[in-house]
Amino acid sequence: MRRLGINFERLLGKSKVLINAQIDSVMPTTLPTSPQTQYKRPVLENSNKPPISSDSKGLASFGFSDWLVMGLVAATLIFLGTRLYSRWSHAKVHFSVNPIHIHTDLSAGLDAKSPLKKIVSTLQMNESATPDPATIEKISAQIQKAKGETTPPIVVADPTNSAPTNATLVWWQGLELEWKQIFKKNLNKKTELMPSDLNEILNMQSLDCSKIRGSKTVLKSLAPLKQLTKLKSIDFSNTEVSDLSALAEMKLLESIDCRGTKVNNLQALKGLENIKFIDCSNTAVSDISPLANSAPRLQKVVLAETKVSNLLPLAYAKSLRHLDISGTRVSSLEPIKGLSDINVLMLSYSEIDNLSSILTWSALQELTLKGINLKNAELDALKSKNPSCKITK
Repeated sequence: MRRLGINFERLLGKSKVLINAQIDSVMPTTLPTSPQTQYKRPVLENSNKPPISSDSKGLASFGFSDWLVMGLVAATLIFLGTRLYSRWSHAKVHFSVNPIHIHTDLSAGLDAKSPLKKIVSTLQMNESATPDPATIEKISAQIQKAKGETTPPIVVADPTNSAPTNATLVWWQGLELEWKQIFKKNLNKKTELMPSDLNEILNMQSLDCSKIRGSKTVLKSLAPLKQLTKLKSIDFSNTEVSDLSALAEMKLLESIDCRGTKVNNLQALKGLENIKFIDCSNTAVSDISPLANSAPRLQKVVLAETKVSNLLPLAYAKSLRHLDISGTRVSSLEPIKGLSDINVLMLSYSEIDNLSSILTWSALQELTLKGINLKNAELDALKSKNPSCKITK
């Protein structure tokens, strides 16, 4: 920098000499001495600028060397400006990782050969990397320890605060008033929803769009919910919904309440593997095979008053604790014989005629048998196995 400064001063000095020479070339070198012919510099009214000689050719008189020097001066100024900006920008490490934005002086003071230095450099160069917040915090802690000083905290930006996309705005504008009221109720908003609320809607994990008593409007379609892929729980009970295809891409869905609807098949749920609770009672559902992928996680299944007749898809529901098949066409419990951890079993008004498959269940706490004729011997055997089991006939 010192050498650059000296060169700059030399170039600047030379440019001054050339400029003075240019001025001298257009001004008289000797002035007349006689009073009659004494040279007087003309003065323009209302002007502080020196007069320009009519003989002056201006910039046209500059030679090649003059232009070269002036170009070098300009290039030097640009170079110095670039160096200053570069030094300023490198004084603070700034790297961005989508969707997490980090602004912190992490690498300053670290040994160039340090593995941590390499990690930070990699993150700076590769903006497409997507480490999770826990990893970033761990790196920050290690750097802090290596430097032996307190580093600025990592700031993780909340992606939900970003502006809604055009596609989201179009989706919102196309929503019926009924859906906007549903979202307003679920967000506990007292004022009308604004576009700024859209990200909060799209990140909802629980949604209640069931019919409210006394309400004249009845929901008929779940199509607008295709955007809400982060939902974990949904209740649209007692509505006129018949198509579940809008739920097909909600891979995080754990709870579904569709009782009292016009749903007649669960095929759209075939690809979902995280369902823990489902209530499709009082519907026309007859086949529960689409629940097979979720069977290992199912904890509560309510099939009361449906057309279901086969429980084989639940054979591997080892986490199942509550099963209601009241009023169904199920006639055998043999497919679920191995589910001995069930606590509540509701069989009222089903077609079950014996309990031989569940006599060994020791975890059973509640059993409903209304409308079912069973042999007293089976009931006595069950009571002896589970003295604390509450049996309702």
